[in-house]
Amino acid sequence: NIYDLMEPGELIDEFVAKDGRRFTLRAPEISDTKEYLSFINALVEEDAPIMLNLKQDYMSEVAYVESKIRNMLNGSEIPVVATFGGRIAGDASILRKIGRERDNGILGIAIAKDFRNIGLGGKMIGLLLEIAKKNRMRMVELAVYANNPGAIHLYKKLGFAEIGKLPKAGLFGSNYVDEILMVKEL
Repeated sequence: NIYDLMEPGELIDEFVAKDGRRFTLRAPEISDTKEYLSFINALVEEDAPIMLNLKQDYMSEVAYVESKIRNMLNGSEIPVVATFGGRIAGDASILRKIGRERDNGILGIAIAKDFRNIGLGGKMIGLLLEIAKKNRMRMVELAVYANNPGAIHLYKKLGFAEIGKLPKAGLFGSNYVDEILMVKEL
């Protein structure tokens, strides 16, 4: 296997944010499930600009965490979870595509409300891009809703270029929002 595989719970890095808070960046583990459930449901309650808009239940979150771990162990996903004081502050991953596109990945990231605009997202994405490059990925793509200007600014700062839009792709309240497609070559 050419991929540098991570183990559940494996420490990847530590990070001190702009505001002085210290975060642990590591691979997810099954014991994170309750925290993942709180994390995602808080984002849904906030109506954050993410794809999910319905609260998750414990069993769906078990399946989510198990799939992240399974994908990590078989080399098809590079995940990183940021924790602060036992709480999940951020979740990000690059999912390897398959077949002819196996050298490309899809980035996904979410940061809890209390931990935005302190450099955490940039740190997590930077780590993922570094690991992806070591694992012979050549390109990473992402999709972001147009109502998320902070994320769009960060992605551009990290070298992602806008390549297109899906008009009115996501429904927020009674308004449809464009989904912006971006890509970065490694």
